[in-house]
Amino acid sequence: MSINEASETKTYESTDDIKLRCLANLQNNDITFTAWTQRVGSELIRTIPGILSNRANTLDISFSGYQDIGIYTCHGYNKYNRRMKSQDIQINVKDQPVFTDNITITDSDRMTEINVDYFSVPKPIKVEWLKNENILYLSEKYIQNNIVTDISLTFHKIKVKIKGYRSTLTIVSSEENDHGNYILRVQNAKGTVLQKIEYFPSVSQNEGKPKSTIIAVVVGVILMSVLTIGGILSFVCIWRKRKENNSPQRTT
Repeated sequence: MSINEASETKTYESTDDIKLRCLANLQNNDITFTAWTQRVGSELIRTIPGILSNRANTLDISFSGYQDIGIYTCHGYNKYNRRMKSQDIQINVKDQPVFTDNITITDSDRMTEINVDYFSVPKPIKVEWLKNENILYLSEKYIQNNIVTDISLTFHKIKVKIKGYRSTLTIVSSEENDHGNYILRVQNAKGTVLQKIEYFPSVSQNEGKPKSTIIAVVVGVILMSVLTIGGILSFVCIWRKRKENNSPQRTT
């Protein structure tokens, strides 16, 4: 049994229809096909029933995208329930970049790191960071780094470890003015995609206020309390004095 593709690797453009045909090399009909399997690395993504006709098992995938990459395998069994020889074929699909859900923001020692993972086949040709829609160029303030690394990406609801990319923006001496909306823009030969990141660190009620302001508030409260207590005591003393003056005098 063999697959009628001339090469073991086949590359498609996104939205192309994928068609694979598995043909048994037997001259009789004593062959039973099972569903096609799609794997990415060692992970089974899905099983897909093919269209059976004579000694062939045909798989059609319409409007392909990045989730359709992987190794496809057709299995067949003879009348003795023995699995016959099958052939794998690697499918690649050129699609626009895809961001994962792994976005991290780390603050430490007055430096902030924003990390975003993404997948891109073909390779990215331009990676840019923006703040409030303005491009952030490399400088002592903004350091950018892009590496190839293992990422977690979902293929048809199955999360898989696969080779991808990580883009890191480091903000040196980060301060309140650096809070805002950031955008990672990635472009490859198939298109451009944007990932928005909101960077607004949570601040407690007193955090960020000058110490002098906090001290002034505390002192003010204490002073008002003292004045209030003093006023009450003064009022009590005056009232008692008036009461004594107004009380009748005893005669002897």
